[in-house]
Amino acid sequence: MKYFLIKKALLLSGVSLLMLPFLVAQASWPGAVADPVLWLQTEDLSTASHELAGQLNQLQVFVVYATTTETEEVLWTLSHADTSRLLMTTNRLADLQSGEYLSLPAPPLEVIAAEQEVPQLRTYFQSQAINKRLQEESLYDLLLGQKAQWPAIPAENFSGKLLELVVYDRLLSLQERQQLESYLALKYGISLQQEVARHYLSATGIPYWDALKARAYPNHISGIGSDFASSIQHLRSSSATPSGSFLSIGLQSDSFLCQACYLSWSDNGMATVVAAESTEQDHPQPMQRLWMLQSLDFNPEQKLVFSLDSRQLYSQLPRGKQWYLLLDSSGEGAFQPESTHYLPPDQVTSEGVIYWTDVQLPFSSPNLWHFSFGFLPESTRATNDFFQQVLLSPNPSPDGHFQLRVSLAEPEPLLVSIFNDLGQLAKQIRLSPSRHHFLQQFIPAKGSYHLVLQAGERQYSTTLLIP
Repeated sequence: MKYFLIKKALLLSGVSLLMLPFLVAQASWPGAVADPVLWLQTEDLSTASHELAGQLNQLQVFVVYATTTETEEVLWTLSHADTSRLLMTTNRLADLQSGEYLSLPAPPLEVIAAEQEVPQLRTYFQSQAINKRLQEESLYDLLLGQKAQWPAIPAENFSGKLLELVVYDRLLSLQERQQLESYLALKYGISLQQEVARHYLSATGIPYWDALKARAYPNHISGIGSDFASSIQHLRSSSATPSGSFLSIGLQSDSFLCQACYLSWSDNGMATVVAAESTEQDHPQPMQRLWMLQSLDFNPEQKLVFSLDSRQLYSQLPRGKQWYLLLDSSGEGAFQPESTHYLPPDQVTSEGVIYWTDVQLPFSSPNLWHFSFGFLPESTRATNDFFQQVLLSPNPSPDGHFQLRVSLAEPEPLLVSIFNDLGQLAKQIRLSPSRHHFLQQFIPAKGSYHLVLQAGERQYSTTLLIP
């Protein structure tokens, strides 16, 4: 059975059977945790009964399912010689021989109240009382989603979707358990509970979502990643929880530029509300909900696509405005203008879904970013169709230091020419092709300066005051 599971994992990864003898030892396992006695994914779970052989005194079962009912339903039953031994429902774990029960933690209220099916993870780990009755070498039957003939438990047959099931007949280490739960959580958009800090671990046991770094951002944990050893190739993701599913992040291309890398994100759980506008600022202010991005060996040249379903936001967009993506590369999440990039959307659908399709993460020495969404205050100068955004800040500049942020409709090199009030060229700067340009400059002399921006044959001009 184990050889069959290895062969299947390799075939699903596009590996030739001719390479099988060489690659068996390097096979891809769920979470890189080797040798499950049973590993079933969606297409395999239509078969209700599966045979397990051996001693099951260290049985460990991981199951991911989705349902919309609050009724208690059977996930799996373990039987031997037509006698049911163990039962897990959506509400409890039961030793059917001794009559001992263990209630399982209830899902979050928003999952219970959700109208759509939300994936959930349940795990079973060995119990000494139960294990004593599973020590004999024998054949066992694992029955999926079927009602057990045990009158003391009012559980119905499972009516939802069984998404994945992994079974081990050995004791997993804490790291192995975390790796396996990380694999399942990332794949299905499940946020692992953080009452006690729980990292999301790569195949080598390195955190790609560090719970300590993200202690202020423990909600709606999601991520993308590529890791063959951990059976991960996840190109796009969003939280499965309704209050976080309005945001999705994925790759612009259809493959990763790395062998083993991850990008994960989570939020602070605050409301999706933008604070009252300040007329003294000419850059967007973030909403109260902030997100943290963490990277593990993620290629900075990889471009991303952000999508936001604005219909699910609490703040409604004022007439004549548009949502901006705010990317803070300081590692602090303060969204100060000198470290924040303001990106206008590339597309807004008639249903209100907003897309940013050419996002490249700015350099950040701690490989840590924060992002949010906001809109421009009234004082921001309007731009034309090609020059979608021109932000000059501060203006007036009290000491001659200023920043220029320019967003174009398509990637172009940008020529910035700065003329003094006599029409003389004071500075000229050339920037490489991009949709989003950023420039910091200093002009020591006071006066009024005329800035001319040229992208190809298109021009835009504005004025800078240094009093």
